[in-house]
Amino acid sequence: MYPDCRVTVLPPREFHSGSAQGGSQIWVAKPFTAGNYVEDPVEYREGRHRRLPYYRGLTSRLRRIRPNVVYAIGEIFNTVVAQTILSTTFQFPRPKVLFHTNQNIPYDLHRLRHVLYEKYVLFGSAAAVAENATAARVLQDRGFPKPILVQAAPGASEACFHPGDRDSERRLIGLPTDAFVVGFVGGFRPEKGVSDLVAAFATLPDDAILLLVGDGGLRGEIEAQARSLGVMERVVMAGFMPRSDTARFYRAMDVMVLPSRSSAKLAEQFGNVLAEAMLCGTAVVGSTCGAIPEVIGDAGLVFPEGDIDALAQSLRRLRDDPSFRQSLADRGLKRALDEYSASALSRRFHDFCVALL
Repeated sequence: MYPDCRVTVLPPREFHSGSAQGGSQIWVAKPFTAGNYVEDPVEYREGRHRRLPYYRGLTSRLRRIRPNVVYAIGEIFNTVVAQTILSTTFQFPRPKVLFHTNQNIPYDLHRLRHVLYEKYVLFGSAAAVAENATAARVLQDRGFPKPILVQAAPGASEACFHPGDRDSERRLIGLPTDAFVVGFVGGFRPEKGVSDLVAAFATLPDDAILLLVGDGGLRGEIEAQARSLGVMERVVMAGFMPRSDTARFYRAMDVMVLPSRSSAKLAEQFGNVLAEAMLCGTAVVGSTCGAIPEVIGDAGLVFPEGDIDALAQSLRRLRDDPSFRQSLADRGLKRALDEYSASALSRRFHDFCVALL
């Protein structure tokens, strides 16, 4: 896409992924080259008691690559970000180092090493990428005066997430084509608000189906709740799915819901499932938790977090008004293509890095 750029990714040789849905996968990265894109895995170690993670041989690897910009995907108090800055200190010309933050709740650091890492990263980095606008403000309040790019990472690929034939996807999954399908993709954890969704869904007529994609510690409680409300026969538990496989489930839904709840230390930092569902042409509903309203904008419905009645009203409105539901889906698709697709994010990141140089 950018022939003037060479992109080298240094992933860990082995890493876990998929925890967002309450499941887990172990990925083994292998060297890969395609045009001006290179993946060059490095050995990742977690140090003593898993408290000091680092990349072995990072300094020599960066000296060989001689990058202009290094993007270290980690928080301001992360060991790897500090290591990346240190690894570039004596290179000439020295590359610009960026780090990533999704910390959208003000925080205090109590461990001395985290305080020192933060001060070092604030001083040694050239810019930052913030997952949402609130995270950018939190970072500025921590004393970071340098440029901040506000955008999600990693976004969603249009090659994987795109509209399709809803009836065909439903037949493949085993869902009736004439049902009103309410969906959720994510982990079964308290902060995801799945129990609120089950309670709201129970108020819908018998032609509605709840499709839950994911897993987690609350699965038993969710199933018990559905039984007690008399709707278990209308709840489909699809289980954990690799991210690339979730697209067909989004396309089978009439509406995808993210009913997250805030806690003292956590609020939704972006919600990739919203961007993925919108790219698939599915209407979305989300709570007021964290960055969800920022992501949805005017392309979906937003309800006060924890308000089951308001969520139920939103679902009934979308069920009873197919034309309104389709208008939201159309707006969501356009918003996702403009704001959250891989091509849109790569273009903004490219322009941001060029400006830094």
